[in-house]
Amino acid sequence: MKTVKLLLGILLISVGIFLLAVPGPGLLVVFAGLGVLASESRGVAHLLDRSEIFARNWWHKTRNRRREVPPGKSIHPRRTRKGR
Repeated sequence: MKTVKLLLGILLISVGIFLLAVPGPGLLVVFAGLGVLASESRGVAHLLDRSEIFARNWWHKTRNRRREVPPGKSIHPRRTRKGR
């Protein structure tokens, strides 16, 4: 059973890499393959955990950067901070 899961994971990763070049859900299939491999390999599971933490931190930093308002600017286009 372990061999079948390893082969399925490698197959999904290979198909996902191919789908990156053509229209299709390439990243989704690659991550599914990594998930299958992670169920059988502690090293792959650790790698996925670390990459998830990195992706979440990057997402929060990017999201918060967009929300920052420069000094003297207003979120509302008709109002300014000086004109209140």
